[in-house]
Amino acid sequence: MLLPGLALVLALPASASRVAAPARAPVASSGLAASAALSLPAAAVATPVAPALPAPPPAPAWRRPTPRLGRRIDAALLALLFDGRAYAAESTAEPVAGTAGETARPARRAGAAPAAEPASEPRAPEPPAPPASTWRRAWRLATAPLKVLTNRPTNDRDWSEDVAVLPEIRIAGERVSIKNARNFDYRSTRDWTRRYYDAEFDLRDLESVWYLVEPFGGGGQAHTFLSFGFKGERYLSVSVEIRRTKGDRFSPWRGLWNGFELTYVIGDERDLVRLRSNYRKDDVFLYPIRGTREKFRELLVDVLARAEGLRSKPEFYNTLTNTCTTNLWRHVNRIAPKKLPYSYKVLLPGYSDRLAYDLGLIDTPLSFEEARARFRINERALAADRAPDFSVKIRKF
Repeated sequence: MLLPGLALVLALPASASRVAAPARAPVASSGLAASAALSLPAAAVATPVAPALPAPPPAPAWRRPTPRLGRRIDAALLALLFDGRAYAAESTAEPVAGTAGETARPARRAGAAPAAEPASEPRAPEPPAPPASTWRRAWRLATAPLKVLTNRPTNDRDWSEDVAVLPEIRIAGERVSIKNARNFDYRSTRDWTRRYYDAEFDLRDLESVWYLVEPFGGGGQAHTFLSFGFKGERYLSVSVEIRRTKGDRFSPWRGLWNGFELTYVIGDERDLVRLRSNYRKDDVFLYPIRGTREKFRELLVDVLARAEGLRSKPEFYNTLTNTCTTNLWRHVNRIAPKKLPYSYKVLLPGYSDRLAYDLGLIDTPLSFEEARARFRINERALAADRAPDFSVKIRKF
């Protein structure tokens, strides 16, 4: 299927026939000749022009250039599949360099509020990378399947700033230590101050699990992730995403052919939730999950273990089999007494909240439509914005 598509991209338009240029009128050699020429009618002095050749017929459709073929393929996959824009940053610019919080700081004790981050001077955001040329896109389309055989996942690339630092996780009994949890301070989707923090949690303090759905673009496209609630109104978010390199853009086609690594972003809700509700301006639904504390604990430990495992054994993202929602589906099935059925609503996560509701996983007595209206948090998130108790305010249903 690649060869016809490649031929379509590389086809050049039929060259237009050349038309003879009109002959120049002879220049008079004296003033008398010039005045005589000017006194004659225009028809008398005009030089005959060779008739233009007839225009060639339009090139057939298969010969016409299609410089946007790659974009059309990407758009079609986005419409039919999922997770496109949620995994890709709004821009590939690296907005703020050398900001506070890049290095790890001493861990906070359990229950302590996040320490105030020192301010840093932001620089102007860089413009987005220009779109790839037609030839470059054609080359990527043609060679993408070869990456399945030749490419190997790695943690050693020039990563985009928002996914450059991997979390480090240690679990000892009931104690969880997380280093490099993310808490970026956003001014827009392309301008932020980089911040990381270290935290400790007691698994015995885990009280709740929340399922977040960020639909975008229609057609079942959405990003999904989890938040875990602890005593003392502390929350920890975990989001499965692609790990882009600097200047890279998400493509669902490349996502089928080992084009991106996979990463687990672990951080504060003021980063992972506020980015989507307040700056991307997408609807965000925050659903409470029904379950016992024992199952919540098992789920969190399973998620954190996989996130830590990617540090030593990186994996490729896959548009069909290794995405945000397929990973969450596997996590739940590993700890659920009854396996969740596989559904097209897992591949189209914009409908995954309906699947969770039908399976009785969402803790609410409301109808599905009423639950969606109640658990949409955008207005509350905009009102809370940079408030220290952001997570508390968005849960005032």
